[in-house]
Amino acid sequence: MIRSIVSIVFCLLISSLSAPAQTARPTEKSGARNSGNRSGKATAHLSQRHANFLLKMLLDEPMRNYDSVKAMLTAGADITTKSGDGWTVLHEAAAAGDTAVISRSMRAGISANALYNTEWITATPLYYAVKYNRDNAAQQLRQQGASFGIANGEHTQEYDQGHKYTGSFVNGERQGKGTFWWNNGDRYEGDFSNSVITGKGTFYYHNGNRYEGDMKNGFPHGRGTFYWKNGDVYEGEFVAGKRHGKGEFNWAWCDRYVGNFANDSLSGKGIMYYASGDWYEGEWKNDLQNGKGTFHWTNGNKYTGQFVGGQLSGKGAYNWVNGEKYEGQYKKNVASGEGIYTWPTGEKYIGHFENNMKHGKGSFFWVGGDKYVGEWRNNKKNGTGSFFWQNGDKYEGHFDDDARNGYGVYSVTNPDPKKFIRYCKKCKTYKGYWKDGRKEGKGTCYGAKGRIIYAGPFAKDRPQKKYPSRQ
Repeated sequence: MIRSIVSIVFCLLISSLSAPAQTARPTEKSGARNSGNRSGKATAHLSQRHANFLLKMLLDEPMRNYDSVKAMLTAGADITTKSGDGWTVLHEAAAAGDTAVISRSMRAGISANALYNTEWITATPLYYAVKYNRDNAAQQLRQQGASFGIANGEHTQEYDQGHKYTGSFVNGERQGKGTFWWNNGDRYEGDFSNSVITGKGTFYYHNGNRYEGDMKNGFPHGRGTFYWKNGDVYEGEFVAGKRHGKGEFNWAWCDRYVGNFANDSLSGKGIMYYASGDWYEGEWKNDLQNGKGTFHWTNGNKYTGQFVGGQLSGKGAYNWVNGEKYEGQYKKNVASGEGIYTWPTGEKYIGHFENNMKHGKGSFFWVGGDKYVGEWRNNKKNGTGSFFWQNGDKYEGHFDDDARNGYGVYSVTNPDPKKFIRYCKKCKTYKGYWKDGRKEGKGTCYGAKGRIIYAGPFAKDRPQKKYPSRQ
């Protein structure tokens, strides 16, 4: 962008200078002392002002276009102009190997040891002549007393931005041990390479944080320890300034994580020890349990299975310290989906869960041999189902809130001839309506061979009409 602007303005400048350059200079003999003479001086003065402005722009972007620098000098720019960082025409000429401009620059008063100071380098013209293998220019500068100045050895250098460096220089660059202060209060003590923080060192942040360890290209890289002002501490591997690889993080409130990190977050396999005494071992992603893992509670409970976003989600097994156990699907920390729940007494449920409750289709098995197969809602038998007693009795029909409600069929399959349905002597099968577990409403009783014994209304389990077997 700057080069294009310079090129355009330079072309305009040269065109404006061409007319006066071709006109004969006024002399006393010509008698050309008129307004045209004054106009020519004004034009030359204006062109020189433009050339100075453009030269300053070029020096602010050093070693971009040496031909343009020479053109500005030809146009009358002040050769002693320098950038805010101290870059001069002498630096440009040394880098380009232009011995003629080097001589002209020093005759104009530019020191052979003029310093170019930036946050990254402090160097004299000789440094650039050597760097770019300009042997003739380097020899010329040395003959004029040029040296690398403070570009070598132990020195303190202050920069225009308010930064400061104290330490070792080699060929104009910070190299070896040193301390750098930023104007915002940050400070680094340690190794430098080619003016870049690389090696081992300690970085003190103005907000009270601190890093000690390996550095590369100005960032924590390798192994190191980061201390936060609030008391948190991380010790482990870094990549480009971020926690990445194996490490250990200790929180001020005493939680502790040991495992893998990626892009500054807990990611991969690791173990988290909580201050409460709980602990988790397994997979992580973006600081949350994610994947396969096991969570141990201080009370003895344990979950092993899938996690998503820090929550129990997917297939898993939860074991309670009292002996209860659930194996099945979880969603957002609650049992939801197909699963098996067993009690220490031996009871078992196999079926569907929702919000930690039996909900949907499922089967419940009691220790004594009783069994229910059917529909559930909110942990209770609700809907259509079948109940099988260990003595052989069976009910098939509707349930509501754990009790027989609605239409259903109750059968006595026990071979004992004295066994019959309650209040209905010789009745082996009842088909009809129920309420709260008792026969209620219209119903029919059948004998062992399917003969109708009673058909009529029931109330509170009892026939409401004269029972035939009593006739």
